[in-house]
Amino acid sequence: MRNQLTSLKTKLKGNSIARNLRIGQQNPDIRTCWNLLNDEIMRAKHTTHIQKLTINNTDVREIDICESLAQEFSNMTCFPKAAIPIDQIDETDTMGSNMDRSTLLNITPIEPHEVSLAITKLSDKKSSGFKEIPPVFLKKYQASLIKSLTSLFNFCIEKCEFSPGMKKAMIVPLYKGKGPKTNPSSYRPISLLPTTSKVFENIVHSRLNSFLNTHIIFCENQHGFPQDRSTESTITKFLNDVKLARDNKKRVGAGFVDFKKAFDLVDHEALLKKLKSFNLSDNLLKFFKSYLENRQIAVKLGDNISGFHTLDRGVLQGSILSPLLFCIYVNDIPSALKNCSCILYADYLILYTSADPIGDLRLKIQKDIINLKGWCKVNGMLISQEKTKCMYFTHERNHSNNDNRLDLKIDCAAIQQVDKFKYLSVWLDENLTYKYHSDVTISKFVQRVRLLKQHKNGFNFTQLKTFCDALCLSVPYYCLHIWTLASETYMHKCDRIMHKMMKTILCLKAERRLAFHDLLEKFGWLTTGEKRTYQILKFVYKHTKEKSSLYNVFSDVLVFVNHKNDRSQRKPHNLVTPRFNTTVDQQCFIFKAVRLWNDLPSDIQQTDIPSKFDSSGIDWFLTKRLSDFGI
Repeated sequence: MRNQLTSLKTKLKGNSIARNLRIGQQNPDIRTCWNLLNDEIMRAKHTTHIQKLTINNTDVREIDICESLAQEFSNMTCFPKAAIPIDQIDETDTMGSNMDRSTLLNITPIEPHEVSLAITKLSDKKSSGFKEIPPVFLKKYQASLIKSLTSLFNFCIEKCEFSPGMKKAMIVPLYKGKGPKTNPSSYRPISLLPTTSKVFENIVHSRLNSFLNTHIIFCENQHGFPQDRSTESTITKFLNDVKLARDNKKRVGAGFVDFKKAFDLVDHEALLKKLKSFNLSDNLLKFFKSYLENRQIAVKLGDNISGFHTLDRGVLQGSILSPLLFCIYVNDIPSALKNCSCILYADYLILYTSADPIGDLRLKIQKDIINLKGWCKVNGMLISQEKTKCMYFTHERNHSNNDNRLDLKIDCAAIQQVDKFKYLSVWLDENLTYKYHSDVTISKFVQRVRLLKQHKNGFNFTQLKTFCDALCLSVPYYCLHIWTLASETYMHKCDRIMHKMMKTILCLKAERRLAFHDLLEKFGWLTTGEKRTYQILKFVYKHTKEKSSLYNVFSDVLVFVNHKNDRSQRKPHNLVTPRFNTTVDQQCFIFKAVRLWNDLPSDIQQTDIPSKFDSSGIDWFLTKRLSDFGI
């Protein structure tokens, strides 16, 4: 009976979706298809129609919801400001160690080609903000408008002012996905900026970002927004450090710290002081002061719009400049931590260290939590006690509960210790087996393949292949080089699911008996193992060849062999193989990466062109695949 009900439910849902997609059309709208599939997997982000709101235990009338939210988003007086004078900020802490203090970033006139490039980057799907020019219009008539826009932007630069009209933002409350919908804190204020402001900010962002990356101003602990530092580099760095410490028989503890209203609490005066320490000219500082001051926001819900409210602190979520300014603001956090290593990813922070016995480990982490609280007091930031967690990592299978308690506190409130934690969409467990993450990933992969199979009749072949790539394969491929190292079993499971996906969704009936490697060749895909190898080698290549900002992050573990001292190595571009005391920790990323890199043919190792490295690497995989299958 249950199976019959499930089958009936699937058919009814399929019929409903078929009607929405208008199967009679040869090519249904791709955007409609994506919206529908995202709704099915609960990934769609919709502006919530807020019917009820409660503030201070008082229900807000529906006609007053916009005004109440605007006051809530703009009024930060209830949060503490900087407690120590900003003059005491140490410039040597905020700047990168490699920064040349004689180099100054000045504000120079904008060229028409910069405006043209910024207009090209505009998305047609984005809103035009408050009573502004739509992006489509700006793109269509950019040839006629470039001269006027260039003159407007250069006038602002000459006066060192940001136009007041470009400082008005329309706020759309976006539900965070958790928490009561009647609570204003459950909504994220997303700013819809004027189109001209987006173009101007894009140009300023491009110049500032280029300057910061050229002079390596961001500390090595910063990931996320700085160039080449992604979620994968963040997790790879953290887990590699943990495994190295465990291999040396050390206990490892970590605190996963979340800042409360991080973007909204940025102190403008402190930010300007830190910008000055980054060698920005006086004129550019005046420009940024004007950019931050007297910003106005209005909340929009449906046809209702609140009045305008002035922001006295914070950077807007939705602006291209805000993530960069926030990175500058928190760049000096590592200098405040004296006992632990740390990794920053946007407003998330991991502080971790190793020690033995556990008492020393607990003391080191607790001291730096106190130091971090001190930094927050100086800079007007807050730690979210509810979202901050801690974890103890061990390689010992049998340990008592009393022997692994960290007992950390923030302001006398205990920090919850967990045995698994979801960090940047990867589930970490205390033994680093990734079993829970693997189970969740496989389950999600199967779920999305089934969803696509149910509705495949509504799409053409090109769309189906796109959805298989972007919707299904993106699930196991995310951080594949991390979570599959602990067990090859899950990698083989992914291959079986991929094989089933190709046969049931993409193949005609006559093709369903083709072997796995034949189907891979037909659709141009790699096996899960090949994809993992490709991700690892690409990571090493970016580190060693392209000299990206990752170079300083992994330079202590990815080291080329010194052939003057080591004549046993025949290939000139091999890496030094790290030594581990245990076979368990040889499963870590760095050990696997070095071995795979050293197995590469010399001509691929020496390739200086990234695109050539990609094509040569894939050809090498395919050659190995043929030999593995005995072809």
